[in-house]
Amino acid sequence: MHLLPPCSQPASISVNITIGGTTKTYTYSTSDELEAGYKISIEGTYTEAVGVTLSGTITGAAWLGERTIRFDFDESGSCSSDNGDEGNDNEEGGGVSELPAVGTLYQGCYVLANNGTTATLLSPNEVSIGKSYSTYAYDADGLAETINNLIASTAIDGINGWRLPTLAELNVIYSASETASDLFEADGGTVLTNARKYFYTDAEGDLLYRVLSSPDTSGDADFPSATYVRPVTIITKQ
Repeated sequence: MHLLPPCSQPASISVNITIGGTTKTYTYSTSDELEAGYKISIEGTYTEAVGVTLSGTITGAAWLGERTIRFDFDESGSCSSDNGDEGNDNEEGGGVSELPAVGTLYQGCYVLANNGTTATLLSPNEVSIGKSYSTYAYDADGLAETINNLIASTAIDGINGWRLPTLAELNVIYSASETASDLFEADGGTVLTNARKYFYTDAEGDLLYRVLSSPDTSGDADFPSATYVRPVTIITKQ
């Protein structure tokens, strides 16, 4: 579902035509407002000269980002497991004609999950923020920028939407760590280390850490020792 607000002003279209180094601008304004829920087609016919090439854009409200909401459910109820990562431009990794199987590598990434519609990929790369992280304890903006830079440095070219994993995804990473590490090592990636601390985001988008092999060893991100970034993304079957 996409929600786009209406524009309260009439639409105005400008066309620039350059002939022989001289540019003329033609502007047309409609009396109608752009209403939400309508796909607008604008057609203009130029009737004076031939061989004229036109190009243009229509600028409207822009998406602030994308969010994915996931939940687990059974007969006892449901619980949220992921509402996306609003700190990044959270577009998904891209579309593919056939989703790769769980437990295999796709473009060097380990396939954590496959539900028939989407597949979750784990980057073969990781990087530590180092002990200097303590300098960000009271600098949320600086921390967000640093985390985004670290995610970018571990991303795989050609695949978009990299973000920190959720706790649920981190549990899957731990369960698959041995198989994934073997494949990463054979393919030149970085093996997972279960004793390391990894960043993740909770359902509210807060940044936390978790010792990969210890579900009870976790806490707020203002931890003074080295903590690692190992991002994930989701690709979709076209």
